[in-house]
Amino acid sequence: MINHSVYIIFLGLAFAKVFELILSRFKIPSIISWFVAGIVVGPYVLGLIDKGVELELFSRIASIFLMFYIGFSTNYNVVLRRISLSIIVSLAGVVATFFLCFAILYSITMNLYTSILLSIVLSNTASEMASSIMLTINKPFVYDIVTTASIVDDIIAIIAIFMMAIPILNGASYFSYMAFLIVVIISCVLIGLFRQYAKKVHGRLQTEVIHALSMALLGLSVAITVWMGVNELLVAYTMGLVLNIVMIRGDALLRSDTIAMDLADSINKLLHWVFLPLLFVYVALSIEIKMVNMYVFLPLFIASTIGKLIGCSLPVYVKTKRQDSITIGIIMMLRGSLENTLLSTLYLYSLIDKMLYSTSVVVSLTSTLLSLLLLYVLKVLR
Repeated sequence: MINHSVYIIFLGLAFAKVFELILSRFKIPSIISWFVAGIVVGPYVLGLIDKGVELELFSRIASIFLMFYIGFSTNYNVVLRRISLSIIVSLAGVVATFFLCFAILYSITMNLYTSILLSIVLSNTASEMASSIMLTINKPFVYDIVTTASIVDDIIAIIAIFMMAIPILNGASYFSYMAFLIVVIISCVLIGLFRQYAKKVHGRLQTEVIHALSMALLGLSVAITVWMGVNELLVAYTMGLVLNIVMIRGDALLRSDTIAMDLADSINKLLHWVFLPLLFVYVALSIEIKMVNMYVFLPLFIASTIGKLIGCSLPVYVKTKRQDSITIGIIMMLRGSLENTLLSTLYLYSLIDKMLYSTSVVVSLTSTLLSLLLLYVLKVLR
């Protein structure tokens, strides 16, 4: 059994990294490469591995670290630049996409709850994808708007999903979430006490101690809250956000900004080297191509792209009259790790069925490919 588990994990990882290397030559994003690797190594092509508890476990660990990373790595200095316009862009894109997707999903499923959950996920923009794309576009105005708006999108999606799903996720009770708040408060107190201790600690030891304490707090908070019946993804995001505020915004820790950035960079590397490739292999193995409903896919794909394109471009153009507004709308069509993590969570807890899960994953990935294609066309035309 152990040998079989090791076989599945490392073969899946090997295929993911090989396809990442090959498709990177054609400027294909890593998440697409990992997904394609899962299709190839899975039962649809080679049939070497199938979905099992091993990859499911790794996908859950990846989701925990991803949520922690999103909360921990938010750069408030960037967010505060052009904050007003960025929030308007984010809200306009989210609202337009949400209502378009909701109208389609509700007319098909006639399920209000499911339609709301999926519409929230499909209304999000992948901040990690947007940030990586912005490295290739030398436009400070676009960078500020897209970076902040995509972060606001992430925050809206995470809060909205868990607010809607709290009554069902893990079957947690009201008292469980009260206990979760107590854990967060205790963690904040411990961090505050450690800040005082950290003033006396210097050099390399300080960095190691802070990193170890951060991971210990994440591990303990996740373990305790799962035991209490609270969803671990909400816990991980909250803990990352708390540590972010204390370490980066606070000034008591010696070299706190540098230490926090180093920890965020280490987590980012761990995610992209191991956990996210296995997560997307798992996503590819979880969907069934034959379950992708084209009558749902086509209108949902159009709604999710048009909603973002118009919703995000129009406020910028009305406010500034800049031609860059169309570029912002196209970049905001990108989907990525968070969307697939949320979709996997909804499917894992039986909040959406196999057809909606498979179709939504394909919508998310296709939207990203279309965004990259349109950005390339704009670059050629200009």
